[in-house]
Amino acid sequence: MPRSVLSAASIAAKKPALQSRSERTNLGALASFLIAWTSAPSAEDLDPSVIEARERAEASAREDVARERAEAGARADEARERAEQALKLAAQEEASPDKDFRLDSRVCMLGDLNGDGVHELSVLVASRGERKIPTILDGATGDVHWQGQALNRQSNIHLLCLGPQWLGVVDNQQFELLVVNTNEPSREVRRALSDELYRYGVSESCLSFRMDDRQRLGLSVEDGSEMSCRARANRRPHIEDTTTCGIISTIPRGVRFEDDGVKFQLKAKRPGTPFLQVKATRGSRKLWELPLRLVPVGGEAIGCFVGVTTPGVFVVVGNSRGGKRQLTVIGLNTDAGTERYAVDTPSSFSRVNEIYYNGRHVVMGLGRQLLALNPATGQMAWEIGA
Repeated sequence: MPRSVLSAASIAAKKPALQSRSERTNLGALASFLIAWTSAPSAEDLDPSVIEARERAEASAREDVARERAEAGARADEARERAEQALKLAAQEEASPDKDFRLDSRVCMLGDLNGDGVHELSVLVASRGERKIPTILDGATGDVHWQGQALNRQSNIHLLCLGPQWLGVVDNQQFELLVVNTNEPSREVRRALSDELYRYGVSESCLSFRMDDRQRLGLSVEDGSEMSCRARANRRPHIEDTTTCGIISTIPRGVRFEDDGVKFQLKAKRPGTPFLQVKATRGSRKLWELPLRLVPVGGEAIGCFVGVTTPGVFVVVGNSRGGKRQLTVIGLNTDAGTERYAVDTPSSFSRVNEIYYNGRHVVMGLGRQLLALNPATGQMAWEIGA
C-alpha cells in the first residue's frame, strides 16, 4: 500500500458527520497513528551508506555556505576599505600636496632640525587645488619634515626668510602674518597687520616688520611675543632672489664669497663677451684666477652671478653662450682652481633664485623647481617639482 499523508479533515470528509465525543476521539487517534506511520524511517533511510552520503552532502553544503559568506564578507571589507581610502585621499587632496608637488615660493634655509648636520629648508608648495602650503623639507633627502595648513586661494602670499628658527608667511591680501617656530611647529604666532607688509628684518634677538602705512611690529626670536625691535627692516617680501642679478655691465666687480680665509670673486670679463671669471685671494696675495666658458645665468646683457662655497670646492653656475635655458654647474678645487667637474642640470630655467650650501648639498631654487647637488661630483642628490 503506497504511503500517503491523510489529514483528519480528509478522513472526516469521507465519513458522515460525527456527533459523539467518542467518535471524535477515535478519529483523532486514527489521525495520530497515520501521521506517525507515514513519518517512520524506511529501510533505505536506515542504510549506513545513505546516511553517510547524506551527512557528507549536508557538511559540503554547510561548507559552501560558510565559504560564500566569508568571501562576501571579505569583498564587503575590501570595498569598505577602498571607499574609506578614497574618502581619506579626497579629504587630504586640498590639505596636502601629492608626491610630485611643485614649488610655489622662494627657498629659505633653516637650522639643523633633526641633528644630522644638514640644514632643513622652508618653502611654500602648491596643492592640486592651487592652495599654498607652508612646508619644511629635510635638507638631506628632500622629504617633507613638516607641513602646515593650506592657505587661502590667492597669489599675494609670500614666504619670509626669518633665520634658522622661524618660518614666516605673509598674506598681503588679508593683512595676516603667520610665524612658525621650526623647533616646535605647534608654537605658531598669528598677527593681524595694519596694512600690506612692506619690508622685514631679522636680528639675533627679534624680528621686525614694517607695513605700507609705516606701522611696525616686533616679535621676540625667543618666544614670538611682541616687543620693540630695532632690527633693520631691509628685506622685501615680494623679492624672491638671493642671487645678484641685473645689467651685467653695471656690476663690474661681480660678487664676492669667502670661506676659510680665502676670498673668491666671480665676475664677467670686460671688454668683449662677458664670460665668467673666478679669482681666489688670501689677504693681498692672489692664489689663482680662471676664465670659464660660461656667461652669467640668464644672459650676457642681463643676468645673474651664481656661486657658493663648499668645503674644498667653489661651485659656479652659468649658461653656455646661446644656451640660455640650459644651466651648467662647474666645481673648482679651491686650493688650485682646477676644474673638478662640469655638468648640465636637468632643468630648463634661465634664473636661479637662491643657492645655498646646507652642510651636505648645494641647493638651488629655480622658481617652480628645487635641485640638490653633491658639491664633490655635481651629481643630483634629489629634486622637487620636476
